Amino acid sequence: MGWFKRKMGEDNGASLDMVSERIAGSILHWQVRFSAKLNALAKKINKRLLMALMVIAGLLFGGYCLWLVCSLFR
Repeated sequence: MGWFKRKMGEDNGASLDMVSERIAGSILHWQVRFSAKLNALAKKINKRLLMALMVIAGLLFGGYCLWLVCSLFR
């Protein structure tokens, strides 16, 4: 079983940490950029229209969840 197993050294552990830090950093950068764009878009929309869109989205999501539950008992 030891034929394909790679030995963990100090260098390999450090390189995995560096890769995971780069991935996490890019995800956080993307998240901050996307949230800033969404916040700027939400500030431009009228509050009543935004509330109506949220209510419609909530009703659609609730209807879909209800449909999923009902389809379990067919």
